[in-house]
Amino acid sequence: SYSSPDLGLTLHYLNYSYPGIGNSLSAFAFAEKRFRFAESPFGLKAHLGMGIIWVQEVFDIETNLSSQTVSSQLNQGYDIRLGVDYQLNLKSSLELGYNFFHASNMGLLKPNFGLNVPGAYLRYTHRLREVKNPITWTPASERAPFEWLLYYNMGFRQIIYDDPVYFVHNLNLEFSYKANAVLNVTAGASVFQEGIANELEQYDAHYDFGLYSPFSLEQVSMGPYLGGELFVGDFSAFGQLGYYLFHPHRKALARDDVSKQLVDYTDYYNPSYFFNRIGLRYRAGKHWLFSFSGKFQLTKIQYPELGFGYRF
Repeated sequence: SYSSPDLGLTLHYLNYSYPGIGNSLSAFAFAEKRFRFAESPFGLKAHLGMGIIWVQEVFDIETNLSSQTVSSQLNQGYDIRLGVDYQLNLKSSLELGYNFFHASNMGLLKPNFGLNVPGAYLRYTHRLREVKNPITWTPASERAPFEWLLYYNMGFRQIIYDDPVYFVHNLNLEFSYKANAVLNVTAGASVFQEGIANELEQYDAHYDFGLYSPFSLEQVSMGPYLGGELFVGDFSAFGQLGYYLFHPHRKALARDDVSKQLVDYTDYYNPSYFFNRIGLRYRAGKHWLFSFSGKFQLTKIQYPELGFGYRF
């Protein structure tokens, strides 16, 4: 069942054998769950790890042009594995599967194409001792049938290489409904101030907004979203998919004299006006909420964000 995953810490060392990257060291917290095939010794095992990664060599316009994967030595990343295992005895198993390893700075510094390492693996596992029910989960009755969340996120974002790193933020209102013991479905709306004025200035000479202010009401974007939230006690993992009902790119692209650079930029980074978030939350006490997440435009990461909010 959902109530007995393995939790732990994984240490990675990788040599990429690729010029301009070198080696990496990482520490990932993980959750792993085995799903049995009836009474068979075979089972399906799913693994999700998230953590921090140190990369030896990073992009530099003067000394390291051979790789544009990452621009900062400290990055975040995740490790996803899906395999079939064979239980040799109560403590040992063999597993064959596929994994995907990713590292990036979440768009904080550019360029940031990220390290993406797919592969197959063969693993032998031996437990030193048997662990029974290591975690006490929050019963479903302790979660309200529904709740409202008002929360604020803030982060930092760089538009292009060697540009200043800008403070960006957003305000959100969300309705959350308990679907079952571990899942809530959500709907909400967001208002963003995330440096769009700077995007327009960088890629179209018609725009000059002057000194950037993160608290200006010019060039804001907004839109509704739907999502889901998976609970483990007071912690949860959440995902959201939204659509910009209002976005300054629409007005800019409607101009007859719009620059080709701006058209190319929006075709790559914002072709469909969808946005999404993936992140973690912690509910403190009866009313407070804290979160860490990544803000995306579909598959294009924009920036990492820290958030806090109030539940009612």
